[in-house]
Amino acid sequence: MLLISYRSPQPRLPADVANAVARSYVEHTYNIRFRSSSSLANFMEKQIEELKAKMERSSAALAQFERELNVINPEEKTSILSARLLQLNTEYTNAHTDRVRKESAWKSVQSGTLEATQVSTQGENLKMLSAKLDEGRQKLADTKTHYGPNHPE
Repeated sequence: MLLISYRSPQPRLPADVANAVARSYVEHTYNIRFRSSSSLANFMEKQIEELKAKMERSSAALAQFERELNVINPEEKTSILSARLLQLNTEYTNAHTDRVRKESAWKSVQSGTLEATQVSTQGENLKMLSAKLDEGRQKLADTKTHYGPNHPE
């Protein structure tokens, strides 16, 4: 609060002077606050620009560090080596399963007859191969009877 007083023999002049001084004070205070806010805004803009530049440098450094560590997905911290190890482990498991299946088929072939092996997991393949073998034998017999045993086919 301000108390402004002015004395003059003219009745209108003191009111005009007091109002002008009050207006001048309000404008001066407004200008001071505006300049202060403006300089603060400029300061904050510079700070934001500096922070953006630091963030970009940090992001570039992080990307370089991830490349050096061979990180594929930074969220999961998965490296190229661990991804390759997982792939090799899966391939090993598949190969081991395939070997066991084929070994059991081989043992059934060694221990039993053709009918026993056709019932196994490899039965369909053996039936197809057996049919091809029969066709080949039939073709050989036809060629021998038609062209003779010394024909190149």
